[in-house]
Amino acid sequence: MPDKLNGLFIDDVRREVRLYLDYLDSIYQIEFKSTADLGLKHLEDRYLEIDFVILDIQMPKPKDFTLSDLDSEKETGFWLLQRSRELLEENKIPVMILTNCKSKFIEETLAQDFAFNPPNLVRVREKNRISAKDFPKEIAAMLMEFGK
Repeated sequence: MPDKLNGLFIDDVRREVRLYLDYLDSIYQIEFKSTADLGLKHLEDRYLEIDFVILDIQMPKPKDFTLSDLDSEKETGFWLLQRSRELLEENKIPVMILTNCKSKFIEETLAQDFAFNPPNLVRVREKNRISAKDFPKEIAAMLMEFGK
């Protein structure tokens, strides 16, 4: 049996995503980080081992965050994407944004402010619109789409 694919899950409220983690752990090897800066460091240090990233957008501000980085402290997932964009694109690491924000807002922000078009490595899912049980299927579809 082949080894499990490796995912990096970044969210500041583990209890809210515990069920997602439980379902994912049965299929993938998941590393969980609770802050954007810890997630970014892990991604930079271990990007060759990471097959995909699951990212929340609204998290507490990172240590080196400045207000000019973003419009709001609550948009730290965008900060992480901005800081890791080159690494993600060069290594073709797809990102699933799992958030409580409206997906239309996220997709528009990605396209307008970050030139990250969802067909270009990033997918968005709203937490209240996808069950934890079905989430691994969403990840599998994303990975298949990107040839992983």
